[in-house]
Amino acid sequence: MISNDGGEPSRSIADAIKTPFGSFSDFKEKFSSATLVIGSDWGRLVYNLSAKKVKYNTMPNQTSPRTEGLIPLLGCDVW
Repeated sequence: MISNDGGEPSRSIADAIKTPFGSFSDFKEKFSSATLVIGSDWGRLVYNLSAKKVKYNTMPNQTSPRTEGLIPLLGCDVW
């Protein structure tokens, strides 16, 4: 998600991002604006297998999204 580095995704990943976020630009804004938890916080793009959709998720410290049945796709550690 570096400025002017690779552009927007295409095909199925683009659709998966646009469905919950509206646009790739909205996704980048959501993903880069961390909602901090005391201590280290992880912002992640995850896939909810049971709901069959992509969503943004935050979890504190070393907590894994797998503990909630989510599949991590992209993560960013935020302090």
